[in-house]
Order: sequence, then C-alpha cells, then structure tokens
Amino acid sequence: MILFFASNGRDIDCDKFVSYIAQFFLGCLFGFGLVVSGILRMSNVQGLLNFADGSWNPQILVVFGTVVFFNTIFFHFIRKRDSPVYGSSFSEPSHGRVDAKLIIGAMIFGAGYGLAGFCTIAGVINCFILTKGFYWVLAYILSQVLYEEYQRRHNKDGDMHESLL
Repeated sequence: MILFFASNGRDIDCDKFVSYIAQFFLGCLFGFGLVVSGILRMSNVQGLLNFADGSWNPQILVVFGTVVFFNTIFFHFIRKRDSPVYGSSFSEPSHGRVDAKLIIGAMIFGAGYGLAGFCTIAGVINCFILTKGFYWVLAYILSQVLYEEYQRRHNKDGDMHESLL
C-alpha cells in the first residue's frame, strides 16, 4: 500500500525505496538515542566541561564511550564489505594523515561545542526548540558560506576543499 502511494502512479525502484525507509528508521533510532542520552540538553554538554564549580556531569562521557565502543566493533565488520549496504562505495578521506588543518578544525569544533552546548545535529534539532538553536544554525550557515568564499578566492586550482590553512 505504501508503495502505491509513494509511486504516485509511476514505476519506482524498490531498492531505492527500501533504502529510504531504512535510512528513515535509522535516523529515527539515532534521534531517539540523542533524546534519551540527554545530549540535546545544553546543560549536560556544558556540565561535562565544567570542572570549576564542582558541577561536573560525566553523563555525556558515557554516551561518547558507548559510541566509540560500538563503532570499534562494527567498523571491523563493515570494512570487510566491498561497499555499503545502501551505496556504491564508501566515502573515505583521500589522505590518511593528521595535519594542521585537521587539528585546528577539531579544536575550533571542540571550542564551539563547549561554548554553545551542542554540536551539529543537536544544534539543528534545537533550532526547532530553542531560540539559541536557531541562532546557532544561522551562525553555522554563515561560517560555511564564509569558508566557501575564502576557498573560492584563495584556491587557484578550483578544488574547493584542498586547503583552508
């Protein structure tokens, strides 16, 4: 029945449709995990980084530890596959090195994460809940536009993502 309404009278690719349904349910599972874990609450994120007044909250550390644990286990099995279940190839960095751009970018991300109280997906979700989330998303979009403009002006070979630093 769902296939009938989704097709709108046209032939549809069942594999693509199943892929969309799987992505939707995995996204729901991910979002539910974010809510249950408390990672969407700014106070939990900022509490992880607050050592000064004795209100340190390690709850998010448990979430990160769980993510690393399961990722470590499943990554081993995923890498044995030739391609993802719903994709033609894995997206991997073209180089495997740790460089200044990666380290500085991670530091900027970490500082923004700690100061704002949420990371990318939590910021987007909080955009619909909190005024701060809305302003965070606007700043995120503005920073991306500024980055792209910087790349356009300083990269002569046309590769937008070659080097920012």
